[in-house]
Amino acid sequence: MDQTQNMTVGVVGLGEIGLLYAELAQSFGCTVIGADADAYQRSQFKQRTGAETHEDFQVLFERDLDFVIVCVPNKFKEVVGTAALDSGLDVYFEKPLAHNLESAQRIVDAHDQDSSVCMVGYYHPFYDPVVCLAEYLDSGELGDITHIDARFTHRRWVPNRGSWYTSRDIAGGGVLQDKGSFMMSILHYFGFESIETVTATTRTEFVQQDEYVYLEMWGGEGHENVTDVEDSATAFIEFECGTTATINVAWAVNTAPENTYRLHGPEGGAFLDLREPTLTLYRSEQGPPDRIIDQQIDVSVNEQYLNDQFLNDPELQRDQLARYIEHVRDRTQPTRSSLTDALQVQRMVEQIYDAANE
Repeated sequence: MDQTQNMTVGVVGLGEIGLLYAELAQSFGCTVIGADADAYQRSQFKQRTGAETHEDFQVLFERDLDFVIVCVPNKFKEVVGTAALDSGLDVYFEKPLAHNLESAQRIVDAHDQDSSVCMVGYYHPFYDPVVCLAEYLDSGELGDITHIDARFTHRRWVPNRGSWYTSRDIAGGGVLQDKGSFMMSILHYFGFESIETVTATTRTEFVQQDEYVYLEMWGGEGHENVTDVEDSATAFIEFECGTTATINVAWAVNTAPENTYRLHGPEGGAFLDLREPTLTLYRSEQGPPDRIIDQQIDVSVNEQYLNDQFLNDPELQRDQLARYIEHVRDRTQPTRSSLTDALQVQRMVEQIYDAANE
């Protein structure tokens, strides 16, 4: 990463996520310049990072930048992202790619792969336990997978309640857009991406509670007082390959939190717990003697990736950003978490929303 010392990075959208990415870029030795229409956000950003800021992102794009990180609210990613692409800049998008499929498609259409290197912040395909399971699936060692049970639930994690995060118009949705898109990115990486049929339901049980009880809230309470998104969702999916999947995702539940994937078929199966992390393979062999095999796979994982409840997102984001910088430096397009990958994830999420609204 020594060659990043001379890189200049533009960050558009200077809230908590923008601050995080700016500090990650600075940790690599990059010079950071920020842009945000909100004067308070610019002030906080400058105080935390010491970086120069602009009110207008178009002014930022006139600077000599090596790449841009887009961290604006979902609805505005198309405006900022396509402007950056039209300026010939390399762009890293915080996930999801946009607030809806049509907007995401326009971003992809604006991307010229010969001139701009792009990636979207779905970091699980770079996480070793996920990569390890994907390799077992690709090898055929587990045979055909017929069903997947995926769960990503928090005890309490409604983010920045009352802000754009809980506004359907700006965010495009609630927990399904936020955490569900992570789940779809993992299933997509495993090779399950084309949905044949889906039934789904979404629920709003906590986000609108007057006396919502929580111990901590990412981003704190918002001030716009908009809470018209779902905080949990359940879906039953059948993929075109015939594999089925049950999806449970929630910002808040009154049960133990989970971040797990159970996959099984007639020849084998696997259990992946992203919090531990634990990867167990399940197979059987004819004898004599016959054998039922439960094999725990030890995967080396940086302890900084783990915390008490869930994956330590900033460390995973740091590693993905490092991979992206390598692509920018080498002028190569990413094969994981690309714009087209993110577009398919957006399509999968929207199919679930459509089913829930029927």
